Amino acid sequence: MKELILTGLLMLGLGSQIRATDSRNNNIPHTDTHFTMPVYKTRAEWEARVRHLRKQILSAAGLLPMPEKSALNPQIFGRIENQDYSIEKVYLETFPGYYLGGNLYRPLNKEGRFPAVATPHGHWAYGRLEHQPLVSAPARAINLARQ
Repeated sequence: MKELILTGLLMLGLGSQIRATDSRNNNIPHTDTHFTMPVYKTRAEWEARVRHLRKQILSAAGLLPMPEKSALNPQIFGRIENQDYSIEKVYLETFPGYYLGGNLYRPLNKEGRFPAVATPHGHWAYGRLEHQPLVSAPARAINLARQ
């Protein structure tokens, strides 16, 4: 029993020494930390950095290696027509068993192809249906569909 207590006390002493020299506990970044952007002298230097960052982001997101692409299986339903635009509900299977839902705002009575614009709605109380003086996700989408 004495040996166990002595070992524990010894470990406590070693742990404090490790923490004091651990670089993660020194110079912890915060909101006032100055960050100097690196300067890339050549396009090749920048492209090497881009490859590194892309790999790091994909790895952190669990997308390295990239999963195989699968069918999106889009479902579009619940069309509501207004004077110059329509709204439809949509969901896509972005990954087998994982769904992304939203609304499609489309122009009516116009010919040709139109760009698709994804408008993130933020973390408002009613999400994509939020319609308040500070933000209106539907008004933004309707405005884009009318143009």
